[in-house]
Order: sequence, then C-alpha cells, then structure tokens
Amino acid sequence: MNEGIIEQVDTPANIYSEPKTEFVAQFIGKINQFHGTIHRNGEHCLVDTGFSTFDYLGTHDYPDGAAVKVYLRLEDMELAGADATGNEIIPAVVTQSVFMGACCQVGAMINDKEVYFEASNTIHLQPGDAIKIKINEKKIIVVQEKNL
Repeated sequence: MNEGIIEQVDTPANIYSEPKTEFVAQFIGKINQFHGTIHRNGEHCLVDTGFSTFDYLGTHDYPDGAAVKVYLRLEDMELAGADATGNEIIPAVVTQSVFMGACCQVGAMINDKEVYFEASNTIHLQPGDAIKIKINEKKIIVVQEKNL
C-alpha cells in the first residue's frame, strides 16, 4: 500500500521478484535501479540500459520506445572472471567492498551509475579495481516509468 492506494496484492515471493510498480520494486530489499528503453523488432523485445541491451523476458507488452525503469536485486549480479564476455558481462570499477560476514557487499560504478552486489567474503577488492559484473538476465525487473 502506498499513500492509501493498493499497488499490488500478491504473494511475498511475487512482490519481491515480479513487482508491478516502481514503489513495489523498491519496497522490499535493496535493489539497483537504471533507466531503460524498450526496443521492439516484431515479437522480439529488448531493453536498453545505456550500458548494455538485454532480452526482455517479462510478460508486459511494452510499446517500442517506452521509457522503463530496470531493477536488479543484489543477488542477481555477481563478480565475473576477467576474461568473461557477453552482453550480460558489464565492466565496472569498484568504489567499496564491505565485509558483511557471510558475504561482501561490493559497490561499483557502471558508467556514471553506482550499483551494489554481493560477492564471496574471501574476495579482496579495493576502490579503483577494474572488474566485470555478470547480470542474471532472467532476473531483470522492468516497470514502465510514471508520469510520461
């Protein structure tokens, strides 16, 4: 519920993994947010984040050129090997690495956007380190931007 308006009635798992609005996406758990644009080629639909283009695997039928918000949970991104390639592999620069016990929470810059993800508690990353982040394309959450 947001300012007295019900935004989504669903199971906790669906609210977490398939939010229907921007508010719901940000309501439970830490999440990374990007602006994106939908590109359609017949039945094939892509979402362009400015740093990479991903297949849109969701069920909403967005029109070509739609402005969307793209959300990724911390656990849906991971440190990739230095030689990894593909549109789901994104170069980044470490801004921070915080030991959290069972894992490290890593902050990194992708272009001009800071993102956060979880990594093994045995890594030793320092600010300024060049890394690659692998994004789980199947977990990308896309929600049409408000007030367009």
